Formats: sequence, C-alpha cells, structure tokens
Amino acid sequence: MEQDSPSTVKRKPFRHISKAEWLRIEADGKRRAKIENRAVSLRYDRKQELVVIGLRNGVFVSIPRSHMKTLKNATAAQIENMKLIGWGSELLWPDLDDGLDLMWFIEHVVGFKTAYSTGREGGVVRSRAKAAAARANGAKGGRPKKKAA
Repeated sequence: MEQDSPSTVKRKPFRHISKAEWLRIEADGKRRAKIENRAVSLRYDRKQELVVIGLRNGVFVSIPRSHMKTLKNATAAQIENMKLIGWGSELLWPDLDDGLDLMWFIEHVVGFKTAYSTGREGGVVRSRAKAAAARANGAKGGRPKKKAA
C-alpha cells in the first residue's frame, strides 16, 4: 500500500482565535481544574518502580512502570523528568516525547470515577419513561425549532 507524502495529505487549516477567546478558554480551564479531581503532585519511586500521582482529594494512585509501554525502555532519570500539564489533567515526559491522559487512565484503568466521566454519563441515561417521552415528543413533530433572537 502506498503512503501519501506530506504534500498530498489535505489538512484542515488552523483556526486562529482572538486574544479574548484564548483568555476565555484559559479561564474555563482554570475554573474546571479547581473543581475537578485532578493531579496535584507527581513522583517516581525508584525502589518499587512506581509512578505516584497525588490527586486533589488526597488520594494517591501508584502505577507500576511495567504497566506503561512508554516507560519500558526509559531510564529512571527520564521517568523522573515528568510534568503535569493541562492544569493537572495530563502527565508529560518531555525526554520521551510522550504523555498520559490522567483522567482517562484513572477512570478506565484504576476504575475511579472523575468529573470527566460523570459529566458525560449524565446525558446518556436510558429508561422506559425517557424512551416513552421521546416517542410522544416525536409523535408531536419532535423538538421545537429554535427561534432567532
């Protein structure tokens, strides 16, 4: 199979945002970081080969080095050079050019629910009553159209 060269691949152009929009996005990220259970501390335990992540609620999550593909061939010094980014939602190893989405990892691997997941689940509740209401609404012509302001 022939691969496309970089010059033939069509990419979406970057959308430039205004300074006001950037400040709004940044403020929203900081606000969410204060209320969501995100990471606040990191350390690497060389003796036990564990990445230890401290969460805002006081819980510590220890991840064995052997459970992360990124770290299998990394030196202890490379692992120790880790940083929290995204206001505590992501872990980055600059020396390894790799990272980890902590909210996803904690939810799916550790099984600890975060605001990240519970917010998404709120809109997908299914019940007989909700299904019946949706059918009744559909019989009336569906959701009313938004009126122009």
